[in-house]
Amino acid sequence: MLNKKIIKYTSRLSFHSPWFIILIFSSLGLIGILNHSMWRDELNPWLIVRDSESFGDLITNIHYEGHPHVEQSEILSQINFILKNQDEQKKILLILNQKLNVNRNDLKIVPIKDFERSWTSDELYYLYWVDEA
Repeated sequence: MLNKKIIKYTSRLSFHSPWFIILIFSSLGLIGILNHSMWRDELNPWLIVRDSESFGDLITNIHYEGHPHVEQSEILSQINFILKNQDEQKKILLILNQKLNVNRNDLKIVPIKDFERSWTSDELYYLYWVDEA
């Protein structure tokens, strides 16, 4: 009885119907999800959540996720080291996600442009040419 209802329903389903397209898309998506092997950047958050015993433990573990904050003075001292040890005299393009608020007397830092329009509202980029003074 149930087989007859399914056959009767599927025979009425048109191949040009939006429901047919959604059914095929969902089926292919499910097959893709079930056969997908996670990459490292996808697997790491899953492992952090799996290994956290409580919500507080999860917040503590997430604290170590990502890269540590780098001070702008450290960035400028590394650029200064690169400029002093390069064979040819070339400027360095410095791209930051916040305005440069540190200055050094041994470097000539020229702002190029502030990119404040982006796809997301919290992306801001500041470009600088850095050269020896």
